[in-house]
Amino acid sequence: FDRDDIEGITGIGNTTKLEEANKIGCFGIGFKSVYVVTERPEVHCTIEGMPIAFGIRDLVVPELIATSHTASTTRIVLPLLPHKAAAILARVHDALDKSGPRSLLFLQNLTLLKWVIGSNSSQCVVEDGEGGLRILRSTVGAKPAQADRFIMLSRPVHRENDARSYSVKIALRLNDGGDIVPEAATTRLAVFFETDEPTGLHLQVHGPFQLTDNRANIKREDPWNTLLIDEVSTLLAESLPVLRDRGLIKRSF
Repeated sequence: FDRDDIEGITGIGNTTKLEEANKIGCFGIGFKSVYVVTERPEVHCTIEGMPIAFGIRDLVVPELIATSHTASTTRIVLPLLPHKAAAILARVHDALDKSGPRSLLFLQNLTLLKWVIGSNSSQCVVEDGEGGLRILRSTVGAKPAQADRFIMLSRPVHRENDARSYSVKIALRLNDGGDIVPEAATTRLAVFFETDEPTGLHLQVHGPFQLTDNRANIKREDPWNTLLIDEVSTLLAESLPVLRDRGLIKRSF
């Protein structure tokens, strides 16, 4: 965290990412979602070499608090609303166990996710290899360790009168033998994280789509979204000769 980040999460409409189109969060409202579960979130961090912590009251008012967190990392604490705590924990537990590892699939900078619930510790680590290989190695509670392997395809996309760079991506699942195989069920679109938008496809798709306010679905009849859908299909079509030359187009594909 730095001073600009503090300004960003204690204001509305503030952002540090206006020039970074392929990063999550560009409207300064994303952090406000924590108020669904807490009334006074806490941030413990180091600013210019000095440990500092503050709670945020009334969405935008920071108040200094004591802290024992002296690491260079940032810790965010969300004291849960008492009357909702049990239900919130149950939902979070279920969501992490079901799709915690998958949430890292299309992220660029986050490569490790750990979560501890009671006595159960879980984690997922991202490993990137040659040829677009991405492996998600996960251990969830008492379940056996699992490695989900994907071939990642990417295509740059240009937006009119916008100097920023965008891209669409496809993730094709690999089996233990290194062959491309379909997802067991049709997938939902990812805009960094999974949305509620069904793709009808047996492969994973990501793009910087314009979403509705609750991030659940894409905006219909939006010209930018229409362009991105075309770019996704072009990406897959133009990748076929490359996949063929790598010996990956088989019956399973």
